[in-house]
Amino acid sequence: MSSYRQWLEALGNVPTARCPQCAGRSLDLLFVGNASTRVGTGILWCHACRHGVRLAKAKAPPNVFVCSFADAAPILETLGDVRFVEEATR
Repeated sequence: MSSYRQWLEALGNVPTARCPQCAGRSLDLLFVGNASTRVGTGILWCHACRHGVRLAKAKAPPNVFVCSFADAAPILETLGDVRFVEEATR
């Protein structure tokens, strides 16, 4: 099982990083929140194995688009089956 820390390490190298769970190259990153402050909730997940991590109240990296909750709703609906690694697994 992958750790929270491994997911954070992959965060800096999306989309070329390997998934900490399956070693695939299918990672995606979504930030939902305030576009002007760039603070919100980050979601990093693997399309292949459907594992991921949530980043609460985090600042989005400069190269990542921040979308509003309304705009993110259709994407968030597709993440219902993602198994999120919790911080306790650090």
